Amino acid sequence: MPNSRRSLLVVVAVIGSVATAAGIAWAVGAFDSSSRDELPPDWQRGMNFTAFLPDAYSDPKAAEAIATAKEAGTDLLALTP
Repeated sequence: MPNSRRSLLVVVAVIGSVATAAGIAWAVGAFDSSSRDELPPDWQRGMNFTAFLPDAYSDPKAAEAIATAKEAGTDLLALTP
């Protein structure tokens, strides 16, 4: 397996693990917003998209991961080679 594909799979696995952990925390009520102030309307959501090889972003899976981040409400994306 090429290194770029392997690194992309690691990135996707990490994103999936973080999303799963956040989903579990939300399900058990860890993110109960009733006890906190609401975020300001101009609040921006972002994420770091890290790859270990320069050509990792050219893979179709990378485009799919970026589209998934956008669907989740991400406004800003930092590409970190």
